[in-house]
Amino acid sequence: EWWASQFSYEKYQGTTERLFTWNDMNEPSVFHGPEVSMPKDNLHGSDWEHRDVHNIFGHYMHRATAEGQIQRSGGNARPFVLSRAFFVGSHRVGPIWTGDNHASWEHLRMSIPMLLSLNVAGYPFVGARGTGLMTRYVEREN
Repeated sequence: EWWASQFSYEKYQGTTERLFTWNDMNEPSVFHGPEVSMPKDNLHGSDWEHRDVHNIFGHYMHRATAEGQIQRSGGNARPFVLSRAFFVGSHRVGPIWTGDNHASWEHLRMSIPMLLSLNVAGYPFVGARGTGLMTRYVEREN
């Protein structure tokens, strides 16, 4: 409820009626450790290991963002909320993308079966970053 309320016109001042949101990095992450994510045996509460809730967090953020946009429109809008983190049922909320990659043929080749597998699993609106993010651009000489 709190996250959804942050999209109201009073709190998100200067926004227009048409709002499109990209939830990036919407899963708990720790970049300076043995794993790219939080340690999988990290405990949440008293007995939930991080490996059990990592993707659920992203799903609920995705869902709360969409609910916030619906609330701000008075129930009239069908929001567009793109998310990187997802879980079972996220296809009901909005599109997902598969995260950062390199601008290389190898990564393009890997993205095609990944996207098709997500389609078969019930995620109809998915995408990959085709231009890559982690590639250094080098000027060509003419």
